[in-house]
Amino acid sequence: MEQGLAQDDDPEDDAPDGDASAGDASGVETDGAGRAKAAWLWPLEPPWPVITLLGVLIAVFAVETLFGVGAFVDQYGFRPSDLAQGHVATLFTGLLVHGGWPHLLVNALFILVCGGPVARAFGSSLGGAAAFYGFIVVCGVLASLGFAALNPAATDPVVGVSGAASGLLAAACGLLGRDAGLRRVTRIAVLIFALAWVGLNLAVGWGGGFRFLGAAASPFAGQVHLSGFIAGLALLAPALWLTRRRSITA
Repeated sequence: MEQGLAQDDDPEDDAPDGDASAGDASGVETDGAGRAKAAWLWPLEPPWPVITLLGVLIAVFAVETLFGVGAFVDQYGFRPSDLAQGHVATLFTGLLVHGGWPHLLVNALFILVCGGPVARAFGSSLGGAAAFYGFIVVCGVLASLGFAALNPAATDPVVGVSGAASGLLAAACGLLGRDAGLRRVTRIAVLIFALAWVGLNLAVGWGGGFRFLGAAASPFAGQVHLSGFIAGLALLAPALWLTRRRSITA
């Protein structure tokens, strides 16, 4: 690994240790012979960090249904006023709480489809899984902070992992192909998809169309999604670089 880096300064061309057969730095899944697997197989063969994350989200929502979804949303959801009062815990607890089964299932679908290539890019080791979870949490927190910056006086609680899932969606787009660094973000295909995602959220989110996802889906949900998407695009390259540097020095 160190020899490879000496020949090529781009750490994104090296797969993380312990996951050499799972895929390459582009996030493209390969089989044992190095042949690329069809993209439609990703959701059918999710890596264990994705399965574990989905299990945690389902378990938390099962607890919600026992004690009352509305009570959980009200107590653990994030509101911009929480920051002024010094209550930062809801930035994290709000990611685990959902407003209904439709809300949870839609987010789970996004994680299942987009989380696979991102998790494989980080690697299947414990360190890679920790980096994958850290990426999700940071995207989710930044999504909530973006919402708070745009709506400092909002009173509706923000719950759900949709902001982080949007970050995974952005990262999965950035992993298409083998371009490194910021070239991932500026490729035409990624920019077109980003514009489409922005347009969809502006049209549906601010029109109140996310209400079908449950009581917690406010008209401002689109702002959370867009903030998470921007965070995922911005953090992908540095997150992969840090993961690979850690695997080399460990």
